Amino acid sequence: MIAQQLAKMIGQIRYDSMPQEVKGKASQCCCDMLGVFLGGRGMKEGHIVKRALVGNAPGIENSAQLALWIGSVTRLLDFDDGHRRAMGHPGVPIWSAALALAATRRISGSRFAEAAVGGYDVYCHVGRAINPRAYLERGFDATCICGSVAAAATAGILMKLDENEIANAISIAASLCGGLNQYAIDGGSPKYLCAGWAAMLGIQAAKLAQCGADGPSAIFEGKKGFCQGFAVEYDRALLDDTTLRWDILDVYLKRFACVRRLHAALDIVDELVGQHALNLDHIDSIDVVGSRFIAESAIYNPASVVLAQTSMPYAIAILLKFGKVTEELIGTHLDDPEIHVLAGKIRVGEEEFFNRLMEEKKGLWGAAKVTLTTKFGEIHSKTLEYALGERENPLPPQILKKKFMTLATESIDEGKAKDIFEKLADFTLISNVGDIVSELFQS
Repeated sequence: MIAQQLAKMIGQIRYDSMPQEVKGKASQCCCDMLGVFLGGRGMKEGHIVKRALVGNAPGIENSAQLALWIGSVTRLLDFDDGHRRAMGHPGVPIWSAALALAATRRISGSRFAEAAVGGYDVYCHVGRAINPRAYLERGFDATCICGSVAAAATAGILMKLDENEIANAISIAASLCGGLNQYAIDGGSPKYLCAGWAAMLGIQAAKLAQCGADGPSAIFEGKKGFCQGFAVEYDRALLDDTTLRWDILDVYLKRFACVRRLHAALDIVDELVGQHALNLDHIDSIDVVGSRFIAESAIYNPASVVLAQTSMPYAIAILLKFGKVTEELIGTHLDDPEIHVLAGKIRVGEEEFFNRLMEEKKGLWGAAKVTLTTKFGEIHSKTLEYALGERENPLPPQILKKKFMTLATESIDEGKAKDIFEKLADFTLISNVGDIVSELFQS
């Protein structure tokens, strides 16, 4: 049974024998997630979630509810990690569940990393099997449905459940998870709540399994199970092959606070503008072509932040005017006439070459070609398959650190932010992750 095999697979993970590359990527992903959490926790939406959970009480004592808040806050900025084959954002539910549990129990850095790395493999294992169909055709949010299962696995390891109990935790979470992508069309709070909900459900499922609750043994492969329910047609061969893959290595990190499919085009625009010393007055038009997934991002005049973060013309306009793309800039310029004029210069289209490329290289749905035409008749063009932050095009360490420090200092002082960043460089130096969590929540 797949749930049992997944529990067995992650039970093999030991920090001491973990490849050095995996340890380094786990450190990067943890730092990235914490930076995004610190950057988003002061937002009004985060306060809404917290108030719904505890009213006017000072803090959140229940670990599952704490995970709901952490995950929702972290997903707010759309700046968190992701996986292009499994789709969605594995890091938020995984690290949120781990941090929430670390707030209430003593967990070493090594154990913390083992649990998170295992969570990534579980997320990506089931995500690859059901996507892109579950996400693109059925409308399910992979962050929630795969994230719930991954969070249960992570929580199970941290709670020291045995193999059978972890299998039951995974199965319970897989039985009860959900999450729909209609927010990508209409906007709405579920965009960020999905991640928090997955983290919360993962912890609750682990607690239930610890007390003796069990889940369906064939929850993934069964006739009325997870894969059949979410995808109808899924990759059974991938599902059956429960080899430990160190999937965290294929997780991407973001440079811009918007959906991933926009990033390759944004990278190109940024490069062309810098390389040719262009300013706004120089630009006549910008043409972006890619797969049908890119063509769907041709959203003009977005009515909400959620829609704006999926709009290619709007995101490029923000980048052109400000040199960066952040949630704050996106949210405060929805009615900016200059942004709308700039967005009107940007045309987005579909080209069959990129549809074929997407099929040949599974998950390569963000590849794009950008052609920038100046008012002087100059034409600059470039094609990019992998956006910055992918395994094939890694995010330079200095950019990752700058991102962390910029976001973290939204809510903690620079000295503390630097100290946390340095501690997370080596999990073996952390005797108790709860000490770092306490620092974060006391700020």
